Amino acid sequence: MRAICIQPPFVQLNAPYPAAWYLDAWLRSRGHDSRAEDHSIALAREVFSRRGLERVFAAARPALASRRAPDRETARRIEAYLDQEGRYLAMADGVLGFLSGEDPAFAYRLAVGAGLPMGMRTEAVLGDEGGIAPQDAGALATAVINDLSDFISYALDPGFGAVRYAERIAHGAEDFGPILEASRSGWVFREFYRPMLREAFGRLAADGGRILVCLTVPFPGCLAGAVAAAEEARAAFGQDAVILLGGGYVSTELRFLKDPAIFSAVDYLCYDAGYGSLESILARLSGDADTPLYRTRHLDPDGIVAASGFPPDEPRQAAPADPGRPEDPPPLARFRPCPPEEAARLEAAERRAIAGIHPDYLGAPLAGYLRIVDSPNPMHRLWNDTPWLKYRLSYGCYWKRCAFCDTELDYIKRHLPTDLDALMEAADRAAAGSGLHGIHFTDEAMPPRLVKAFGGLKANDDVSFQLEQGDLLSL
Repeated sequence: MRAICIQPPFVQLNAPYPAAWYLDAWLRSRGHDSRAEDHSIALAREVFSRRGLERVFAAARPALASRRAPDRETARRIEAYLDQEGRYLAMADGVLGFLSGEDPAFAYRLAVGAGLPMGMRTEAVLGDEGGIAPQDAGALATAVINDLSDFISYALDPGFGAVRYAERIAHGAEDFGPILEASRSGWVFREFYRPMLREAFGRLAADGGRILVCLTVPFPGCLAGAVAAAEEARAAFGQDAVILLGGGYVSTELRFLKDPAIFSAVDYLCYDAGYGSLESILARLSGDADTPLYRTRHLDPDGIVAASGFPPDEPRQAAPADPGRPEDPPPLARFRPCPPEEAARLEAAERRAIAGIHPDYLGAPLAGYLRIVDSPNPMHRLWNDTPWLKYRLSYGCYWKRCAFCDTELDYIKRHLPTDLDALMEAADRAAAGSGLHGIHFTDEAMPPRLVKAFGGLKANDDVSFQLEQGDLLSL
C-alpha cells in the first residue's frame, strides 16, 4: 500500500521533527511504499523566500491601507516595513541560504549591517553599537525572519508564527469549528500551503490507487495545518485516501474526544506510539472489516464517536457500546474493547516496533533546515542553531517521579527501552546519507544505563556521535 507520512506546519525549523520519519520507517519495514515529508520547513522556506515575500508585500499594502494602526509606534513600525520592502526582498534568499549553511561569508555582510532591513527584533540584536561580531550573525539572520513573521501576523494572518499556527485556538479545543476556519481562511494557508498541497497531492493522485495519509500533530500549533492537509488529501484522492491523525497533541488533548466534527476531515485518530493503531487499521484495510481496532477513535456508522481498544485501566469518559434503554438519548461516545488476545498481540507488536524501528531519514531535506538562533541561552543554542538527527533511547520515562509531570500519560508511564544495535544501524545509514553526525535524543528522561551502553557502542570509523538533551552529555 502507498503511504505518505506528513509533518504539518509548523514545528522547529532546525531539523526534522522525528515522528513522521519513525512512522515511515515502520511502514517501509512492513513492505509498504512509504515516504515522509516535512511541510513545516517546506512552507517556511517558501514564505520567507524572495518569491514568497513579493506576494506578502503585494497583499499587505492594500490590507494595511484599509485599516488604521492602533497607535503611533505601530504605525511607524509598519511604515518602516513597507519602506524597506526592497531591502527585505534583496536579503531574503541570502538569509535563508546562510541559515541553512550556505555562503559563510554572508556572516560578514550581516555583521556590518550592509543593506540590512531594520525591524524591532533586528535592532535589539544589533543594540546600541549598530554592529555585531560575525560569529553572532546567525542571531541577526534569525531576527530578520522573526521581524517578517511579526509583519505577516499583523498585516495579513493573525494566526501565523514561524514555528506555530493558530496555537491559541487549538489549546484544549472542544469546538472544532475555529480550527476548521483557521485552516481554510488563514492567509498563509490559503495563499501558500493549500496550493502547495494541491500540487503535491495532484502528482500522487495521478498514479491512482489507495493511499494512507498519516498526519502527526505533536503540538497545538500543528493542528490547523494537519486539517488543511487532510482536506486537500480528500479533495485529491477522494475515497482512495485513508486519513489518520496522531501525535502528542492527539494523545493528550484529544484523548477523550466526543465531538465528531474532526471526522469531517480525518478517518481515524491514533493514540500513543501509534504502531498498534496503524497495524489494526491496516488489517481492516486489507479486507477484514471485523478486525478490532487498537487505541483508535473513529465514527460509528450512526455518526457517534467510538473509542476502540484502549487499555482496561484507561479512564473511559465514554458510554458503553450498548446505549441502554431505547428511550435514552444517544451517547456522545462509545467504548469498544479489543479482545484480550488481540490486544496482547498488538501490544507485543508495538513494543517490538518501539524498540527496533528507527528512522534513516530517507528523503528528508536535511540541507534545507534553518539554523535558527532564538535565544542567547547556551542550551537553547545547542538545541536549535545546528541540525541534528533526532532519535530516542527509550519510549516513556524510567523515572516517573517529577511533580510537574503527568505520569498517567502513556508516553510517560509505559517505559520501553530501545534496541541500541538497531538504533545505531539506522543512525549510521542516516549519517552516511546526510553527512550529519550529531544526535539529539528526544527522551522524556534519558535512562543512565542506556546512555552508558550507547556511549560504549562503536560507530563506523567515519561517524562520531554527540548527545544532547537537557544537560549536555559528553561521551
